Amino acid sequence: MTNSFGLSDKISNAESKCLSCGAPLPAEREGQQKFTGGHTSIQILGTDNEDTEKMFLNAKQAVKQIHRNIEVRCIRDEQLIASYNIRKLPALVINGSIVSQGIVSDVDSIVDDIEFLGM
Repeated sequence: MTNSFGLSDKISNAESKCLSCGAPLPAEREGQQKFTGGHTSIQILGTDNEDTEKMFLNAKQAVKQIHRNIEVRCIRDEQLIASYNIRKLPALVINGSIVSQGIVSDVDSIVDDIEFLGM
């Protein structure tokens, strides 16, 4: 059986689970994961400040270091950030999973997080 996008139900059902760990996604986060289209993405959530910019640069350097084609984006939209229930910024999100918050992760830590999640 296919849905309105021509995808099988099997694919649609898989999209309602976290791509990293397979856990069911809360309804409000499901659309955010679908946005990545199943591709690995790293998002830095934060405000327009030095810590957010440093985390963004560290994430880009980590991706470069491991030679992977991973999208790195900086998200400053307050409503999107609020949907993650983040308590402290900046935050590191990989494929919709919150990896860290309230600290500036260094390049090596981000590489470890990417590899741990099997990206």
